[in-house]
Amino acid sequence: MQIQFQINGRSLFYRLCLPIVMMLLAVAMIMAISLFFERPVTKSQQGILDLSEWDTNNQVKTRLNGEWAFVWDELIPATQANLQTIERSAYFLDLPSTWNQMYYEGYQLPGQGKATLLLALTPPRDTKDFVLKVPVLTNQFQLWIDGELKVKTSDFGSSFAPLSNSERIQYVSFSANEANPQQPIILMFHLINNRHRDGGMWEALSITSQKNRAALYNTPMKLELGVSVLLIFISLFLFVNAARSQKISFVYLALFTALMAIRGVTVNERLFFTFFAIQEWQTQQVIEYLTIYASVPFFALYLGYRFPRYFPPIMHWLSTAICGSLMLLVVLTPAKVFSYSAPIFHLVVLIYIFLWLGAMSERIQQKESGAVLLFWGGFLFITANINDILFTNNIINTTNLAHVGALVFVIFAFLSRRVIDDSEQSSIQPLSQTFFDEAVHDNENLNHPLAIILQQQTDDPEIYKKMTSVEALNYALKLWEQISGKDKLTLAEESKLWRITNDGGTLKTRTLDKYLKLSQLPKNPRYSTVAKTLKFISMIDGTSDDDRYWLQQVMNQIT
Repeated sequence: MQIQFQINGRSLFYRLCLPIVMMLLAVAMIMAISLFFERPVTKSQQGILDLSEWDTNNQVKTRLNGEWAFVWDELIPATQANLQTIERSAYFLDLPSTWNQMYYEGYQLPGQGKATLLLALTPPRDTKDFVLKVPVLTNQFQLWIDGELKVKTSDFGSSFAPLSNSERIQYVSFSANEANPQQPIILMFHLINNRHRDGGMWEALSITSQKNRAALYNTPMKLELGVSVLLIFISLFLFVNAARSQKISFVYLALFTALMAIRGVTVNERLFFTFFAIQEWQTQQVIEYLTIYASVPFFALYLGYRFPRYFPPIMHWLSTAICGSLMLLVVLTPAKVFSYSAPIFHLVVLIYIFLWLGAMSERIQQKESGAVLLFWGGFLFITANINDILFTNNIINTTNLAHVGALVFVIFAFLSRRVIDDSEQSSIQPLSQTFFDEAVHDNENLNHPLAIILQQQTDDPEIYKKMTSVEALNYALKLWEQISGKDKLTLAEESKLWRITNDGGTLKTRTLDKYLKLSQLPKNPRYSTVAKTLKFISMIDGTSDDDRYWLQQVMNQIT
């Protein structure tokens, strides 16, 4: 059978051009939002942050973003942490960021090493007591304020400290000078990185007045906890719904939802580790990475089972193999090794983002009910994931939002379950036909009985699928009997697709018989079983290319 290919302009637009445009739009939106995301009152310049005009009653908290004086490969003594040292500094690191690939005294810095960061903070006039929120920093650290050691990583300075204890968000209280409240407060971080691929401080530091202390933890904690609890309840609801509807796709969606709920409390405020008193940094990293790596295979399986024509099995099994390998790497190696696996994971996510946008864009073009709802739910989830990728790679300064996007996506996915379902994938072309139209010549006989069946018209897509399934299965059964000389009982035995019952000593195929008559067809037919039967018959010796071709076309229409 000779095949010619020609460019399919519509598919090219909806599955290639439009997804690229939408991804660029998502990036542009994120970049724009990041510019306004908890903007600090002001940013430090050359190691000096002037907050004298900060009204702590109007804006309760701000961030210590901007240029910090930077000294490489030296941990400056506390006695030298002063304004003069900052003013003499020739190098500055714009926080939050990493020192990777920064040029220092003529050479490019590696990710691992040690450094000192200094900041002179001019306090606001309306208060003298402050609280600094120090997140769980990836690098080992010591924090000194005005020469006093406030907090440090356990075993700081040890070359074997990947399992350091007491890794938790900390709230450090300090005050301005009593005699001279406007005297700059000197903050100094000693950083040592021997446990991650990146060195520096890409976690944001937030500060507030003592009276507004709750603003640093109450509101963020409530939001994180609320999103995760809601995801857990939705996951349980999806499990129940999946059991009732017998839809495996929603089992995978429920598992994905549960993992995203865990993800939500292992990042940002890191409530999971606080609740379970997990304070070892390496353990925290393992749990955080395993949770997000495990979520993608279940998301891929959900898409594969709900939209099998666009996400064929090879895709979700391949993503499972990749993420499974990454999870094995996380378990067997320290964080400074497995942290390099993040770009591979991000690539898998981006591929699924691209394919999802193409599939849903085409569904909207086909004016399918519920497609717009599912598209925007997916788009918001995609935007949140792109945000996390950019945030993780220190390109933007926002926060982790994938679990929030997942909440929106799961709700929209469930609401669209009745209008876009596993059994409604006939309008989606397989990947092999994504950008090309396949024109079959020699053996394409439009007068073939199955071709005539496929050309029949009906206003109801479900009735069309039922009629096509029944008529095609009857044709295939006759084909089986003619070629093999065997009956339908033997077909059920050899294919193992249909149940055989013993009725008073007589073996019968009651279920198969129902699928041979439109009037007896079950309310929710198992189209996948019909398709597998057509596939089984098409593969037997003696089936003509013509019959095999048209059986495949029917399979494409009913699954």
